[in-house]
Amino acid sequence: MTAAVRPMVIVAACAGTLIEFYDFTVYGYLAVTIGRVFFPSGDSAAATLSALAVFAPAFFVRPLGGLLFGSLGDRFGRRNVLSATILIMGLATTAIGLLPTYATIGVAGPVLVVLARLVQGLAAGGELGGALTFIAESVSPRRRGFLTSFTQVGSHGSAALGAIVVAVVTSSVSQEQFLTWGWRLPLLIALPLAAIGLFIRTKLADTPEFTALRRDGHVTRAPIRQTLREGRSALVRIWGLIVLQTVSGYFCITFLYLYLSHYLGFSVRSAYWATVVEVLVGIATLPLFGWLGDRWGRKPLLRAGALGWLVLVYPMLALMGTGSYPAALTAAVVLFLLNCVYAPSAFATITELLPTRFRFTGAALGINVPLALFGGSAPYASAWLIEHTGNSRSPAFLIGGAAVIALFTTGKIPETAVRNGDTRMRIAG
Repeated sequence: MTAAVRPMVIVAACAGTLIEFYDFTVYGYLAVTIGRVFFPSGDSAAATLSALAVFAPAFFVRPLGGLLFGSLGDRFGRRNVLSATILIMGLATTAIGLLPTYATIGVAGPVLVVLARLVQGLAAGGELGGALTFIAESVSPRRRGFLTSFTQVGSHGSAALGAIVVAVVTSSVSQEQFLTWGWRLPLLIALPLAAIGLFIRTKLADTPEFTALRRDGHVTRAPIRQTLREGRSALVRIWGLIVLQTVSGYFCITFLYLYLSHYLGFSVRSAYWATVVEVLVGIATLPLFGWLGDRWGRKPLLRAGALGWLVLVYPMLALMGTGSYPAALTAAVVLFLLNCVYAPSAFATITELLPTRFRFTGAALGINVPLALFGGSAPYASAWLIEHTGNSRSPAFLIGGAAVIALFTTGKIPETAVRNGDTRMRIAG
């Protein structure tokens, strides 16, 4: 691959992931409002829990989406599948923004929300694994951690973009207007964003590794079967790594604004902007930690991130609960930085544990099974713990448990980084 082409590959993967996960995460930012307009209840906590419960089914179908789009990507190429997922996501998100509410069509409203979320989940199931695969197969192994980190720049950028859009809308209209029609605007932006991502992705050729595999006649006809037969050990290790990334990431990105506003008493706008600040600081450091993973190896960064979560999550949640906004913002940034220490090496390791012939399927399944079990349920579980224990710091135990799993898994995986002086190719063909 020429140096002239590489920037376009990174832009396509980063922009596509940003746009697609904007669609997926903006629902989380609107959960309280969606709970009121689609799940009316005299109890605001019950309405919020209902909306967060609908957040989870989209995750439950993500492994199915991963199997579907991953197998298509391993059989027919990465680019076309990634173009399809972004278009489907944009259409599903726009549909939620156009749906009549419970007051208009009754129970059909929340039913349609659930269906649209399921379509979102299927499309999202193919996105991150595909984007990681696309970059990993297009760049030098010695820069894989640094360059694959831009997929997280895109996905985390979606959190910042979504929070900014919601914050701007809530600042521009009254609370009554936002509840009546303003909540639809962040969702309706999805379609033009998807069109931009689709245009960028269709301008690229497929990856050099997949092109060579197809030229040599080695493309598998049964990637799912091969993944489950030959990649079982790799899948278990990937799942162990991704549990922490999933639980901590969705706490910081999706649940934090609700945690600050609903449970700690900060204003909604302050909570949104706290999310923006923590994510922007994190985005600025993701490439650095990816580069350090290339230079020092994946395992030191994985251990540092997991140990940091285990030791610091409870004190940082306690700091948020002091009532000081600067203290809460500092704690949020610290926690998200731990996420950024861990993520680039975790995602680079995924691609390096899997061979080209079923890498898309294996990465999609490896990422989406933990997401199905813990991603959608993590915000709900955090809210449930707080509601039933009365302890605002109780989500720390959920994240701490995931950190223990990550530390154990890190001890069981080989070092996959190709560092200076190491001529071995750690990524199997």
